[in-house]
Amino acid sequence: MNRDSHRPTRLAGAASLLMAIGLLAGCASNPGNTQGVSGAERDPLAPINREIYRFNMLLDAAVLRPAAVGYETVTPEPVETGISNFFDNLSMPITIINDLLQLKPLDAVRDTGRFLVNSTVGLAGFLDPASGWNMPEHSEDFGITLARWGVPSGPYLQLPFLGPSTVRDVFGLYVDHFASFYYWTGWDPATRNAVTAVGIVQLRAQFLELDKMLTQSYDPYALMRNTWLQQRAKNVRENLPDYDPNALPNYYDLPAGDDGG
Repeated sequence: MNRDSHRPTRLAGAASLLMAIGLLAGCASNPGNTQGVSGAERDPLAPINREIYRFNMLLDAAVLRPAAVGYETVTPEPVETGISNFFDNLSMPITIINDLLQLKPLDAVRDTGRFLVNSTVGLAGFLDPASGWNMPEHSEDFGITLARWGVPSGPYLQLPFLGPSTVRDVFGLYVDHFASFYYWTGWDPATRNAVTAVGIVQLRAQFLELDKMLTQSYDPYALMRNTWLQQRAKNVRENLPDYDPNALPNYYDLPAGDDGG
């Protein structure tokens, strides 16, 4: 799983949907569900979720994918890398804030150092000297912070425009959106929207080669859902080594949606 798999709650708009497509790259290495609960059991709203998924895929086919194909065609690879670095750096304050909310002051200091180095020496983040200076990338978000303080993830949700999530991560997306560095720059809304659009297209371009995996699947919705849930659980465990979902309240008592997934 490459570093862009951590960006979904940090880029506004459709980036979560795009990240979910990218998560399919990690299918072979996903660790499974430590609670022994299937994706279908976590999806009591499956009929509604499937309709929203169809809408999101139509949006992708009509707008996002064509824009991404054009972007990849005209943009040299070194420029693509620089733009990716820029957006990774732009979202670092969200990680720093969540480090503090999770009571991880040393991580906050390290991540602040990385952000400052790449923002200055790295020319606003287009370069990544911090990684070469033993300041590796680290990612946190408010959904993980809620998990840190014992909030269960709740049922799976498919959000219009945003893609896969859970009840817990919906709140995380909202908080991280307004904690984003986009709102610290003083940019006017038109500039923020333009920068966000470039970031979304750039991210979608990285996952063009994975489209075939979805189209060849017997049930693309179930594939995306199960993979997203597994990868999200992996991300939480990586950031919270002591996280034990089995110690949380049982939130799977809702009847599972009969979706065949």
